[in-house]
Amino acid sequence: MIGGIGVLGLVVGGATRLAAFGQKTTIDDHCRPDKSCDQTGMDAVSLAGTLQTVSTVSLVVGLAGLGTGFYLVLSNSGRSGTQATIHPVVVPAGAGLALRRSF
Repeated sequence: MIGGIGVLGLVVGGATRLAAFGQKTTIDDHCRPDKSCDQTGMDAVSLAGTLQTVSTVSLVVGLAGLGTGFYLVLSNSGRSGTQATIHPVVVPAGAGLALRRSF
């Protein structure tokens, strides 16, 4: 379960980071080089800051969750017959690592 929270944290963190970067065009269109902005620009700056904060917190929670999950799975040697392996996975959307655990 904690690994799932970790994955969710990474997904939310990545999505909010992309949304924050999406505000750049609005900021560029409504703010001057001297950093003065109209109301639309100020709203975009504020939203981008909030999204970056949410992203940072989510990514930290995600990494902590995944790290804790991996530690708990791999360090559980109390059960006989328990085996955990990590192997690379390639899917149409990208690549990553998969954890397989058998009991």
